[in-house]
Amino acid sequence: MCCSVTDVSMTAIQYLNSYYVGRQLDRESEFVSQCMAHLAAATADLVESEESSLLCIQRALLLLKTHLETFRKRYVTI
Repeated sequence: MCCSVTDVSMTAIQYLNSYYVGRQLDRESEFVSQCMAHLAAATADLVESEESSLLCIQRALLLLKTHLETFRKRYVTI
């Protein structure tokens, strides 16, 4: 989540989304819990290391957003 290289971070986000969505939702709660734990840790660290914490928060939110988009495409039919 906290990688400073954007390309590496985006590749990791794509990989994580593919992994968790591809597992037929059996680890969905684990995925969300880990994302929320990273968000909480980065928020708690804001005072000490603002720039890296904000980057981590941004990436975690992007991961959750793209995960929801991937989930909708795969499981929600209109």
